[in-house]
Amino acid sequence: MPLKNTSIKTKVKKINKNKQPLFIIRKKIDKIDNKIHDLLIERAELVKDVINEKRKESNSGIIIYRPAREHEILLRLIKRHKGIISVTSLISIWRKLISTYISIQGLFKVTFAGNIDEIVNHHFGSDIKKIKNKSSISCLNKLANNLCNIAILPFPSKKNDWWIKLTNYSNISVVGSLCDSVSGDIEALVLSTQKIEYASNNISLYTSKITSKNLKKYSDFLTCNGFIIICKKLLTSKSYIILFYTKIYSELENKGKLRIIDSYKFDDNIQTRLVGVFSSIDKEIING
Repeated sequence: MPLKNTSIKTKVKKINKNKQPLFIIRKKIDKIDNKIHDLLIERAELVKDVINEKRKESNSGIIIYRPAREHEILLRLIKRHKGIISVTSLISIWRKLISTYISIQGLFKVTFAGNIDEIVNHHFGSDIKKIKNKSSISCLNKLANNLCNIAILPFPSKKNDWWIKLTNYSNISVVGSLCDSVSGDIEALVLSTQKIEYASNNISLYTSKITSKNLKKYSDFLTCNGFIIICKKLLTSKSYIILFYTKIYSELENKGKLRIIDSYKFDDNIQTRLVGVFSSIDKEIING
């Protein structure tokens, strides 16, 4: 007896995907993304307004890069931050945004030297033109001749001794720094011909040329007065140059620090220079 073909009808319950929890969450994320996008567009329009106001106030060209302002933005956001996004991620996101808005303000050229490609590219992003040079002196020459807006050089040391050449460039100062996004260590310094600006928390750099015989006494004097020596470099058999710093909170405080340095009376031939000022976020804040 042949078997009859029978079909088993099963009732399939239609699931309304619009009511699935995952779908609902993703729709909420989409709405937030749209809001973020709208705010980015709105912020860009405000940046254009900033450009127009800058042009009204200055006849000699506008200052595009404002590291002290960047520092204050990041510090304000870090103070109000909460949730599961890390502080390092927050800083990385906003630095890319700031880099984008810098590029909107006009042609901005960056020159750099040394093995700092990764940190330079990370800090300034793909929208800003960056040119690597073979030497720090080449960077300083380009900056002095207005062939770039800023120069970025490795953090000073005996090996990275570009800082001893700054005496030949009176119009160049340190105005910013680049930190490792994970450790918070300062990896490079930003130099410019623009005016030094102060944030709420700053590091002030100085150099002093001194005779070799007074090196020890002068070093002790600096340490006793709260200055921290970064490195010393022999210039001639009879002279050294010292790079040192201290933390300050204002331009007025920095003037007081310079008066302390000038109060040293044991060597009339000391030549001291304010190398620059840059703002910094404490490593403890970055690392939580």
